[in-house]
Amino acid sequence: MTKPFAASKIKLKRANQHIAELERVLEEHFVANPPSFAYTEAASPDVQFNLSAVGAPECVGAIVGDVVHNLRAALDLMAVRLVEMNGGAATITKGVCFPFCDHADNLDSMIKKRHFHRAGIEAVRLLQELKPFTGGNAALRALHDL
Repeated sequence: MTKPFAASKIKLKRANQHIAELERVLEEHFVANPPSFAYTEAASPDVQFNLSAVGAPECVGAIVGDVVHNLRAALDLMAVRLVEMNGGAATITKGVCFPFCDHADNLDSMIKKRHFHRAGIEAVRLLQELKPFTGGNAALRALHDL
């Protein structure tokens, strides 16, 4: 038998590997292309600052996308595992997702729409505390919006 949430943990580990890759890529980029700052006094008493930097490597967007995808997938896999742990058979886990919504008032209906209610009362209560909606948990909502 697999450990609970093993699939989610694998996705989190993979996201961390992508983050480490992103850090390496950006570090190499900035070592090779350091940004430069300069200022010149204009004719007016204002001081103008100039920043010159080479754009990020093309792969940065793809790496960030991989991080976001793995983090979001970890949440969905966790939701499925919670349903399984609540006695759901494989057919009952079909369509289960970690629910997000735009307003707190819509969370209960989204929990049902994403079949998260099959995870049980305690899991639903914990999810409600996470506030996965606009104006609730900003980090979770940002992950979903990305």
